[in-house]
Amino acid sequence: MSSNDRSDPAVRDASKTASRVSVSVEVDLHGATLAARAEFNGAVQAYADFLAAESQKQELSLRTPGVLNLEVTASAVVRARRAISRYGKRAKPRLLESTALAGAPIFSGATGVMGSYLDGLVQISVFAGLAFMAVLCIGYLVFRRLS
Repeated sequence: MSSNDRSDPAVRDASKTASRVSVSVEVDLHGATLAARAEFNGAVQAYADFLAAESQKQELSLRTPGVLNLEVTASAVVRARRAISRYGKRAKPRLLESTALAGAPIFSGATGVMGSYLDGLVQISVFAGLAFMAVLCIGYLVFRRLS
């Protein structure tokens, strides 16, 4: 595709539709209302979009360096399906979890450094506060992983 082709909207739209896949799915939903059918249709479409995005991520993760074209292969789709069934949709971590994840090594390292400088009440207080924060961060992370 030349640089002139990229600026042409018809060529860009054609390249997008060339990679678009249409799949027909038939499912029996006995007693389902029209709203339920529409909701089911939306859920199936959302899963298909998620599978397509994960397939592209799987292809990108194993792409040979220097290859510029995205080429989703059957093995990338299989790996994506396995990843989704194994891990599901990963939720974005909460701010508290991200803070605890960053704070655990910071507070632990600072506690180790402060352990060498316990000359007065101020240093002991700072050491105790840092140790408390490190234990709090690690405890929160362990609780989140086990629950």
